[in-house]
Amino acid sequence: MKINNIVKKVLILFGSTLVSDHDLTNGLEQFFDVIPCNKENKIWHIFEKRTIHIILIEVSQNKAIFELLIKVHEKYPDMPIIAIGNKNHSEIAAQAFFVGVWDYFRIPYHRDLLVERARVLASKKESF
Repeated sequence: MKINNIVKKVLILFGSTLVSDHDLTNGLEQFFDVIPCNKENKIWHIFEKRTIHIILIEVSQNKAIFELLIKVHEKYPDMPIIAIGNKNHSEIAAQAFFVGVWDYFRIPYHRDLLVERARVLASKKESF
């Protein structure tokens, strides 16, 4: 998608809290072509069809999410990933960084800061 003759970078928005946050999506859409996703198995179809620049993912104690992050990091080690998680789980944040996450925001997150951080990280990396 283009904005002012500039091609927008593609962001995968993964997780029910993030996907349902319409204000966040609206903010991200100023800079990105946002692709919402709630299923681990569908993310690979997105990678096959689109050029991805950054992932915004909700993390929890769900083992499948960390397995997904490990696989993404193995296949795309330079992919910028921002994780969002519960404010009371510092060990989840530590695990997220261990498996390749670049930044971590706690819920409740500040939407404008999250959008700006995604924009900055995506601008520093090439597409995958």
